[in-house]
Amino acid sequence: GLKEDEFYLYNHLKFTVTYREEPEEFEGIRITGFDVHPVSIAHKKVSKDEVMQENGERQEPYSTCTSEVSPVNDPDTYLPLRVGPTGEDMRILYSYEVYWEKSDIPWADRWDVYLVGSPDDEIHYFA
Repeated sequence: GLKEDEFYLYNHLKFTVTYREEPEEFEGIRITGFDVHPVSIAHKKVSKDEVMQENGERQEPYSTCTSEVSPVNDPDTYLPLRVGPTGEDMRILYSYEVYWEKSDIPWADRWDVYLVGSPDDEIHYFA
């Protein structure tokens, strides 16, 4: 184990929004679900030279959070909450990503995931 307690900060959020389209029944889309997955990531900034690619296009200034790379919870890349011996400030980069996922869940059943218990749920009564 650790000699001292270690604390980490969740500074990246992965949002998944599920939706349903049914043009015969309604116009547009309806949100049927929402999920948030927190991630702790010590973002790595790329050098100024690396920001401009050889073809002249600008890339994201952080290599840990790009359109091709999605942060994951990995103990080797967690963002530890540490300050120096004199309490120096700590710079924190917050980031997020959003996934839109088509769903077959009917609008009327969107709350079932919260209202219907699983087979493993048991109610214990104490007298």
